[in-house]
Amino acid sequence: MGELYQVDMQYFQMWGLPDASTPLVWRFIKERTGSGALGDLGCHGLGLFSFVIGKEYFKSNKPCRYLCERTKVTRWKGMDFSNVDDYYNYLA
Repeated sequence: MGELYQVDMQYFQMWGLPDASTPLVWRFIKERTGSGALGDLGCHGLGLFSFVIGKEYFKSNKPCRYLCERTKVTRWKGMDFSNVDDYYNYLA
């Protein structure tokens, strides 16, 4: 394949759109999930990255949140806050 200069992994799914109308489901609450985007899906991308480049060497940036406030999914109306990352940028 030659020398690699960049490997890019992206995963998009409608349920996690950065939109306040996206409900605050279990996946956006740290006490229920234990992690955010990195633990949920990013670990698979990092595994694939290690496989492709043939080594495990990573430096990372901080996780971030595009949208903190989401609609509650209860019979009560209103908004509540997500406390997990919904985006993670990883550099290696």
